[in-house]
Amino acid sequence: MTHTVWHVEHGLLNLSEPDIGCPSQPELWAKLYRNYQPGILVCAESVDEETECPGGMYVRIRDGLREACHYNPGVHHPRTGEGPRHKALKERVANAAEDAGWSARMEDRGAKRRTDVLIVGAEGLTIGWEIELKHSTADSIKRRTKIAEQDGLRPMWTTDSTYAQLIDRAPWSRINKVSWHNIAAGNALLIRGGAKTLRMEKCERRPIPCPTQRAGRCDGWHGTWEPILGLHLEDMVANVGAGELVPLYIPKARSGNYLWVSAADRRTYLQGRSEPKPEPRVKTELPQEPLEPDPRCKWHKDTGWIPDPKGPRDTGAAIDASDWTPPLILPERPAIPKSQPGRCVYLCEEPARLYPCGWRCDAHRPNSARTR
Repeated sequence: MTHTVWHVEHGLLNLSEPDIGCPSQPELWAKLYRNYQPGILVCAESVDEETECPGGMYVRIRDGLREACHYNPGVHHPRTGEGPRHKALKERVANAAEDAGWSARMEDRGAKRRTDVLIVGAEGLTIGWEIELKHSTADSIKRRTKIAEQDGLRPMWTTDSTYAQLIDRAPWSRINKVSWHNIAAGNALLIRGGAKTLRMEKCERRPIPCPTQRAGRCDGWHGTWEPILGLHLEDMVANVGAGELVPLYIPKARSGNYLWVSAADRRTYLQGRSEPKPEPRVKTELPQEPLEPDPRCKWHKDTGWIPDPKGPRDTGAAIDASDWTPPLILPERPAIPKSQPGRCVYLCEEPARLYPCGWRCDAHRPNSARTR
């Protein structure tokens, strides 16, 4: 617990002051209290992105005092600087790039960035490879990715956690969580997430209904993004540097997926269209009035419990690729020839004619003047 916390928009807040250190926003405490939002409050002791605190923070009142607490009380501040696993992975990526024939430079600095490994690949392609083993916030990932793109880098993130905030928020890849001894020894590191291959399948052979028509079958093909099996970290470094693996963004209803796919699969999926871009989220704030709870009621008492926010997760499952493909063009159906006059199906002497009601001749038509 602490009485200072960092707000991503208003800076450092001092909860011990009446205006919590932000006199320009008198209603700020009412917005923060009992209204946990991931990525809004950050630990003031670890604002620097190199020592970013794992997990978010929230504010509460205990014993009449305002204080800021970590959402997960079991987290600990990381040590200042890089750990042995982070250093071993940086060297592993740099060595893999040099073995593939590309140049690599660790701790490359720019005007507003410091990249773990800068790789210059084929035809001047520059990749900014970031090793992210701590729990950075989503805002930090997006901000650092934008800075790298502004410097002309192709961002690439590597993590070993299935719950990392960088998943599907930037081009990413995931490996297994192993010790630094195994990393430095050169043991195999397989890519477990972030890299996909496109599998095309005839609709009539699929066991599930047509994803385009939502029912039945069609005469077209449908795609599925499936994980690439047997891809090692060294192979991915070489392929990304050569431009054989390229990033692709696939929009969804509320979010999207960032994938590393082959250049051929990317062309097959886009069908000559331009790649979609993630739409910026527009934050709308509703006016909130501070509540004055009844002292006889205990509903406003802070119990310290905060619901678990839903974050990204890498399940390794296949992704449907039929959501953003060109519309299916069905062949034009041939015209149904009209029935030719012939003998009635009831074996009478009347000429057979098809009526909308299904009767074949005047003799057997329900409204006919003739009786059956």
